[in-house]
Amino acid sequence: MPTRTGRAPARVKNVSEGGLLVSLREAVPLGSAVSLTIERVGGAPVALRGQVVRVERVPGEIDPAFDVGVRFLDPGEAAPLLTAAD
Repeated sequence: MPTRTGRAPARVKNVSEGGLLVSLREAVPLGSAVSLTIERVGGAPVALRGQVVRVERVPGEIDPAFDVGVRFLDPGEAAPLLTAAD
C-alpha cells in the first residue's frame, strides 16, 4: 500500500463488498487514493483501487500501528476476495 515513504506491507484485517480494513505501521492521509495488491495463499494476487476513508491509531502497540479503512473504487475488483475459500 502506498504511504508517505512509498510502498508498505499491510495486513488485511477484514474484507466486505464495499471495502477493507488493513493494518499499517504508518498513517495514510484520509482521502488518499491507494492501489493494493492482495497476495492470497493458494490463489492469484488481486489488484484493487480504493480511497482511504478511515485512519485510527491502534492503542497499546509498542511500535506505531494504524487501522486504515479503504473504500473500493470498483467493488467488482474485490469479487475474488469475497468468493468461497478456494
